[in-house]
Amino acid sequence: MRHFNLIALGLAFTLVGCQLPLNLPQAVSPAGQGAMGGAPGVTPADAQAPRMGTLRFAVRWPERDLPGFSAQVIPVSTEKIVFEFENADGDVLVSEPLTRTAGQAISTTTLNLPEGTGYKATVTAYDAQGEAIAIGYKPSITVTWGRITPVTITLNSRFAPHITDMGVAHGTPGQTLTISGNNLARGLGEPVVIFPSGIEVKGTLVNGAIEAKIPPGAGSGALNVKIDGVTSTTDAPFQEVASLELASEGVALGEKRDGDGAIASWLGDDFRILVHAKDTAGEAILNPTRHPELKWIFPADGIGMIDADGTYFSQKLGRSTIGVTLGTISGSREVVVAPPADEIIRVADTVKGITDLSLIRVGDRYLAAWFVPADEKVYWQMRDADGKPDGIVHSESCVWDGFERAFRMSAAPDANGTINEILFAYRVMLPASDNPLATRNGVAFRTLDPLTGAYKGNRYNINGTRLEADRLLDVGSSQAGHLIGTLRFDGTKYKHRLIKVSFDVNGALTDSPALTYDNSEFVPYSYREDSLSIKGSGEHFVVSRHTGSGGGSGPTAMSLTTLDANLGSLRTLSHLHEQNRVAAVATNGETTVVASMEVSAGGTILKLYRYTLDNGQYKAAGLGQTIAELNIAGSDPLNWPLHLEWSPGATEAEGRFILTYGRKFGTVVNNQLVYYSQAMVQAIKPDGLLDGPAYPLAKDSQMPTLAPSAEGGMALWLDSARSLVMRRIRYRNPS
Repeated sequence: MRHFNLIALGLAFTLVGCQLPLNLPQAVSPAGQGAMGGAPGVTPADAQAPRMGTLRFAVRWPERDLPGFSAQVIPVSTEKIVFEFENADGDVLVSEPLTRTAGQAISTTTLNLPEGTGYKATVTAYDAQGEAIAIGYKPSITVTWGRITPVTITLNSRFAPHITDMGVAHGTPGQTLTISGNNLARGLGEPVVIFPSGIEVKGTLVNGAIEAKIPPGAGSGALNVKIDGVTSTTDAPFQEVASLELASEGVALGEKRDGDGAIASWLGDDFRILVHAKDTAGEAILNPTRHPELKWIFPADGIGMIDADGTYFSQKLGRSTIGVTLGTISGSREVVVAPPADEIIRVADTVKGITDLSLIRVGDRYLAAWFVPADEKVYWQMRDADGKPDGIVHSESCVWDGFERAFRMSAAPDANGTINEILFAYRVMLPASDNPLATRNGVAFRTLDPLTGAYKGNRYNINGTRLEADRLLDVGSSQAGHLIGTLRFDGTKYKHRLIKVSFDVNGALTDSPALTYDNSEFVPYSYREDSLSIKGSGEHFVVSRHTGSGGGSGPTAMSLTTLDANLGSLRTLSHLHEQNRVAAVATNGETTVVASMEVSAGGTILKLYRYTLDNGQYKAAGLGQTIAELNIAGSDPLNWPLHLEWSPGATEAEGRFILTYGRKFGTVVNNQLVYYSQAMVQAIKPDGLLDGPAYPLAKDSQMPTLAPSAEGGMALWLDSARSLVMRRIRYRNPS
């Protein structure tokens, strides 16, 4: 059964006494009619004779040899048009054909009808095979003698083209568009595709469908085809692709999208890469990956690969750039493949805000702690190897005025590999030693049970005199005991103090706190935050400090000192570099890595230095080996403490120094620059080479810290909701 579609072709005629074609160069008057519309020579005696009207039809045939001709009112394949008139009784009075003649542009015929009403006109177009291909009707026509009566007849095609499918309704210039539908192969001449911008392109019939090249400037909107001079009955939406962007699928709590525009993944992950496309009108294109000519591009660096469905498989640590092309349009995105990571676990939710946090390893478990200023309390809880709760939440009152550290915790195994206690030091207000009615900044410390995290033993204080007050900077633990680092103000300057403490199995001090040294060096006021870092190694302590000289007028410097079990100096480097602050240090015994921020007018640079031993002394006489300089411009070092740990492996070569730090970055949202904070992690091999790039722990995150684990490390930080979260990352045997 044939499929019939009707479309108005606008074939119009004007009756002279009946009808005359609008497209004639001039009107034709009825026979015997005067120039003024009268009827000379007609007298009342003639009234008994039928008064006739003259009907002249004229057809301008379609120009078949004119590509893109659009003024046609009948199908191109029309060879004959038949005009038929019936009276009010249904009797056919006139049936007159007009046949196309070679070389003739216009064909005409004249019909005569008596004056009357109720006429019906039928106009039918036939092709060369005699099949009716268009037809039009007009009922209730009145022929009035002596009057011009315009009549319009609309001719409807019986086989108008109709688009049913375009495969993919988007593309770029030069690509082939395939259009399927009904009545696309009828008639004469080549099919024509009319793109939304109005550009017309000749197509080719292939297996009943139209194939056409997308032209430059095709535009986005309604697309039509023209077959045999007849335009399609329905508009088909088409979108010219203007841009392609890449993103990751399934952004979870940890977020796979890095704030600097990279897609962040973890080694072993596989996830879909989504293509976001827009057309020339700025509208989104649905499912742009359907296009068969869309191609994925990834370098042969082995970091990752993409299959035909857009699934990305991370294979090696590093950074790489993936891309997608569609004809002349392309898009790309950087992908970061970080070490394997476990799920993100929430440790604490609070709307009050957390301003300090700590995470230490206790055997194969962890102790997570955090300070809430609104409560004036430090909270802590034991967590299992996966970071999940393993005990109740404990708390202790703490007073913090926004300077230095609110609290610090540390633990280390003894010579037998047993952790006997956890050192917990925190800020308090204490009575001044010379005036019990006055209070001064002070530091309290006590031990916690390594199994439950509960108190073990009594609380002890580091008190200050009327002019002196201690502020907490850092703590460290080794087989020789624990070391507490403070900043003391003596009324004229800030200076560092190191105090060694040790405990018995019940958490009681074995002797009075021993003051390692009370240095006379000047610590610049603006550099006092995080100006000291302590790490234990075997029976030793490694201390990194920032100091000044000349009462603050001279340059600042960083010293690196290793103390033995008796607090004697084993090796020292001093005045290493200027303009550096916020030190962090870690050691494996033979190699020491120091991280520091260099602050200048040009921005903030995170610098990493490596020191090795030669006959028990630091080999470097100055800066040591510069491992890396990471530009974190815009970050505030006072709000971004560095944390550096040594994570041992089965061999020294398998171990890693792992650094956590924060950075600040800006991104444009709704045409406005919005700043985010981001917690980063960077691994460093013992030989000083970076183990892959720095990886984001999560987007919009801050205050990261890390404890070493058997596989790499357990990270703790604040997420975008200011909740405390943690996740395990693995650096062991990276591929």
